[in-house]
Amino acid sequence: MVVTVQGRIRSRSARRVGGSLLSSILLLALAFLFTPAFAPQPYQLDEALPQLVDIPDEIEIPPPPKDEPMPRPDPVWVEDPNASDDASIDDDKFDFDKPVPPEPPEQDDKRGAFVGYEEAPVPVFQVMPRYPELARDAGLTGVVHVRFDVDERGRVIRVTIVSSTAAHSLEEAALTAARKWRFRAGRQGTHPVRTSITLPFEFVLR
Repeated sequence: MVVTVQGRIRSRSARRVGGSLLSSILLLALAFLFTPAFAPQPYQLDEALPQLVDIPDEIEIPPPPKDEPMPRPDPVWVEDPNASDDASIDDDKFDFDKPVPPEPPEQDDKRGAFVGYEEAPVPVFQVMPRYPELARDAGLTGVVHVRFDVDERGRVIRVTIVSSTAAHSLEEAALTAARKWRFRAGRQGTHPVRTSITLPFEFVLR
């Protein structure tokens, strides 16, 4: 009789598998026997049940408070220790019918006054205003007259609206474009001078 190594290994593996299977069956049987039977319990709320309250048929509403004026404290007069007895206002010497003197004219913003010119400034670089989408969709049109204040170098130093028949959004678009313009400066004789010129910006739907 010849016993090979492979035969021994197979016989040992079969024994181990059978022992493991038998142990598993015994554990399941013991668990089934000693596990208590499941008994369902009714569900209970953790919150307390609301209590019913009897509401009376007639509810008495208290009357509103009386509208009585609140007492005001008496004024307390305090004397100024720095005031003199002679300090007073003489109403007889004040002329109420005397006209108020006119206010002094506003000074220029320290950038030089604008003078008259013989040759008007000429635009050399123009930027057309962008038509706002909301104004275009609403069908808004109009004309905005913008005043350009131009210095001796032809730069725009200030833009203001002289008159307008357009909406506020169109006026803002005109001012934004006007600030980007450039001019050939106006001249007084042969000298460039600071000038101002008014030009229209027309918004028309085409």
